[in-house]
Amino acid sequence: MGIFRDASITWDGTTYDFVPSLALLRKIERGRPGEGSVSLIAVQQSASSGAPNLPLMCQVISDVMHYAGAADFTDEVVYQEAMTGDTGAVIALWYEIYTSLSPVPKEQKKAAAPEGK
Repeated sequence: MGIFRDASITWDGTTYDFVPSLALLRKIERGRPGEGSVSLIAVQQSASSGAPNLPLMCQVISDVMHYAGAADFTDEVVYQEAMTGDTGAVIALWYEIYTSLSPVPKEQKKAAAPEGK
């Protein structure tokens, strides 16, 4: 069993099922050639602050959508939606994606029961 849960993300009425991986996280955080690295935590912090870094958020969303099988999805499509369409839908998609990239909690070992006298 991997450390990530099965995930589903929906865009424009189509649902994409995928299982995130560390390879996907590394790909995202390495960024694209000539554009520099991307910090998922920084993108999340900007989204939580109410002032999202939309270009980077759109890049991450696009990378995950491609990974999930949405071959024709582009940064520009999601950026256009964020700026001129349903901003709430883009932010909701971001939170779905960010949540899916978090591993399942590690199982904690139960403490041994104290021995009786």
